[in-house]
Amino acid sequence: MAYSVAASQHSVMTSGGQGAEHDIARDIIRSHPNQIVSLVADSYDYYAFVDAMIAAHDLVTSNGVRLVIRPDSITPQHRDPESVVVWTLNRLHERLGSTTNGKGFRVVPYGVLWGDGIDAAGIARIVAAATSAGYAVSNLVFGMGGGLLQKDMTRDTYRFAIKCSARDVGNGWEDVQKRPLDESKRSKAGRFSLVRLSDGRYATERWGSANDLLEPVFENGVILKEETFDTIRRRAETARAAEVEAATA
Repeated sequence: MAYSVAASQHSVMTSGGQGAEHDIARDIIRSHPNQIVSLVADSYDYYAFVDAMIAAHDLVTSNGVRLVIRPDSITPQHRDPESVVVWTLNRLHERLGSTTNGKGFRVVPYGVLWGDGIDAAGIARIVAAATSAGYAVSNLVFGMGGGLLQKDMTRDTYRFAIKCSARDVGNGWEDVQKRPLDESKRSKAGRFSLVRLSDGRYATERWGSANDLLEPVFENGVILKEETFDTIRRRAETARAAEVEAATA
C-alpha cells in the first residue's frame, strides 16, 4: 500500500517572504487536521524555524497533527546531515520532552526527515548518529532523492533546480527567494530573461531583455505550447551536434 502526506516545498514557504514563513507553516498545520504534515524548514533560518514549531506545539497537538520537520540542508554550525538531525532531536527533547520506548531509546514529539542528497550510506550515518545520541529510529523519516537511484549525474551536477522567484501581488511584482543558512543553496530572486551572450554562452538577466529566449509554455493554468518527447529529443540532438561542430572547427 502506498500513500502520500501533506508536504510543503520551498516555493510555498518563501511565497510571502521571510517574515511570513512561520505564519505559512501554522496555516498549513491548521488546514490539515489529523494528518501527517511535513514542513521544509531551511528556506531561511533553520534554527528559528525549529523553535517556532516548538512554540506552536499546542496548535500541532490540538489539530491532531503528526508534525515532521525537514532540514534539507546543512549549516555553518552543523556541517553534515547527521549533526543537523541530532541537533534537532536534542532541541525537541530539551524543549518538549520525550518518552522512552521498550528498547530504552527516546521518542520526541515531532519527526525529522532528511531527503537532500540521501543515499544508503547517508541513511546509515544518520541512523547511527541518532541512536548513539539515545534516540529511536522511529523519530526519523528519509526522503527518496536521486541519490538512491544514481550518483553519477543528478540535478546537483550543475546545481540545477527550479524555485519560485517572484510573485504578482496585484500592483506589481515582488521578489521571492530561498536563502538558507547554507548560502551555496541560495536561489535567484526576481523575474528573469534568458539571453545568449556573444561567446555563445547562456545567461539570466533581469526580466525585460529584448533578446529574451524564454517562451511561455504554461500560464495561469493553461498549456500554451504542447510538444512531444520526440520533438524535444530532436532539438537536443541538433543543439548537441552544433556544439560538437563548433568545438572541432
